[in-house]
Amino acid sequence: MSYQTAAQAKEKYTAKMGDKLGPQFHELRQEVIYLNRKWMEYITLFGTKPTRVQLMNATAPVFFRTVQDVFYDDMLLHIARLTDPSQMGKFSNLTFQNLSDLINDEKLKAKVDPLLKSALEQSEFCRDWRNKLVAHRDLDVAINGTADQINGGTREQVNKIIATLSEILNAIELHLTEGSTHYTFDGHTGGAKDLLFFLDDGKRRHDERRARIVSNKATPDDLAARDV
Repeated sequence: MSYQTAAQAKEKYTAKMGDKLGPQFHELRQEVIYLNRKWMEYITLFGTKPTRVQLMNATAPVFFRTVQDVFYDDMLLHIARLTDPSQMGKFSNLTFQNLSDLINDEKLKAKVDPLLKSALEQSEFCRDWRNKLVAHRDLDVAINGTADQINGGTREQVNKIIATLSEILNAIELHLTEGSTHYTFDGHTGGAKDLLFFLDDGKRRHDERRARIVSNKATPDDLAARDV
């Protein structure tokens, strides 16, 4: 498979889909690729197996709890942005809600519209979470209630909405270009899994150094001050 730049991809989709649908399809495709990549990193850290969470808790629990919360908030924000109304005040948005009006092929529209409806329904909790806890701080929730009253969704729900957004784009791409995009990421160099290996190596070395110190067998390097 040959590599193409983002500019080349945009040019290809514009040529195949037209000047109105093509550019917006390309940008939404880029967003969903990034969305999938971020979610894969989150799941790699926090949703794969308990031993990974135990490793993070044994090394920097406060930091990784912050990472977990910020990561998840960002995912819901990203999904909310992509499914927001086309127009908010005087501003126009890049959103999946634009797609139906940009599709001229009635057969394709009949396939895409139910998926769009599902995407909006599935992502409703993302907008509620964003509006009351992340982008804004709901006064009633802050004073009289707790965040537990707001549905933050589950990993399964996030998986489902990401899959639906990917399905929408592939339905359009397959119909108009006879191609498709593999949106699911299996990992990449420099990602979360590499971080886990470094954490594991560091934890092992830390435990070995501590054992030497406790048994009065410390080396000069064990006791040397370090500047990180």
